[in-house]
Amino acid sequence: MADRLRVLGHPDRLRLLALLEREKNAPVHAMTEALGRPQAAVSRHLAQMRRAGVLRAERRGQEVWYAVADPNAFTILRCIRSHQQAP
Repeated sequence: MADRLRVLGHPDRLRLLALLEREKNAPVHAMTEALGRPQAAVSRHLAQMRRAGVLRAERRGQEVWYAVADPNAFTILRCIRSHQQAP
């Protein structure tokens, strides 16, 4: 759990998780466009999230698609959102 919390402590990784919450799964190029970050940086974030067990990857042809492997990550995201909006 500590690894997951550490991984989700980065703003870009939280944004990736939020994107996957909406889209359910997405290819790397779509996430790169959504974040407006270089593909190499997004790939590094995705790899960290995958190693921590937050995401899973699936190769479809030449593309790699990601989805959330641990639905508890959404619980963490909702918790962060609720405290962010508190007075």
